[in-house]
Amino acid sequence: MDITDKVLAKYGKFDLIFGLNVFAHNDSFIDMFKAVNILLEKRGTFIFDVAYAKQTILKGNFDTIYHEHVCSYTLTSLINALSFAKMTVVDVEELTSQGGSLRLTCKKSESNYQVQDRVNNLLKQEIELGYQSAEFYENISSLIENKILNINNFFEKNIKNDKRILFIGAPARGVVVLNLVKSLDKNKSLVIDDTPEKQNKMFPGKHIAVKSWENTEFNDFDIAVVLSWNYVDYLEKKLRSFGFNKDVYTLIPEVKNIS
Repeated sequence: MDITDKVLAKYGKFDLIFGLNVFAHNDSFIDMFKAVNILLEKRGTFIFDVAYAKQTILKGNFDTIYHEHVCSYTLTSLINALSFAKMTVVDVEELTSQGGSLRLTCKKSESNYQVQDRVNNLLKQEIELGYQSAEFYENISSLIENKILNINNFFEKNIKNDKRILFIGAPARGVVVLNLVKSLDKNKSLVIDDTPEKQNKMFPGKHIAVKSWENTEFNDFDIAVVLSWNYVDYLEKKLRSFGFNKDVYTLIPEVKNIS
């Protein structure tokens, strides 16, 4: 008896099923969609969020590709995947979470439903952007290579000028980016992060110390770099509240002084 049978036996079918930011972590997502179909009542609703590839890797924001993110999605790909599970997208909403996300509302294909205009509108946008063209995806490689070059040039310049660098946040996306940096002096760098489990540890691959906000001497650093760029407004505000009044940068979506 698999997990679907166990859930049915214990709880029966459901009128509403949510899946929030879980479908990037499993390459058997079509099987998960099929399980949803089995567990959903005939007129039930399935709502889920995924990181939107249009705002992430399709713009060269490669930092969203890491160990637990094995899949990235567009509306085009999701419509095709859900069709294998006999599910239909009836509504879609673009969100700002996770650096750009989609929230989809789905129904069983056998049920009566009305597809909202914004599904067709967004699907048309994706076609116009070239998401169904192999050439589009071939160009993504060059875009990512240019971003990596710009990031390395930024650090090379600052290390050459003997700058002490404070990194804000130690997310997995930040680990991806910093491990592509060739010039970085761990003795003149520090990472601060909110998560107690990460504090008093070493940043993976670069062996830079990770500390808490409260245990940091902010005046010891010449610039700050926000690695958790999807929360940049909140983190810059917090950084300023601790008295840091020097330049603050992001690396993704682009190397930019946000001060």
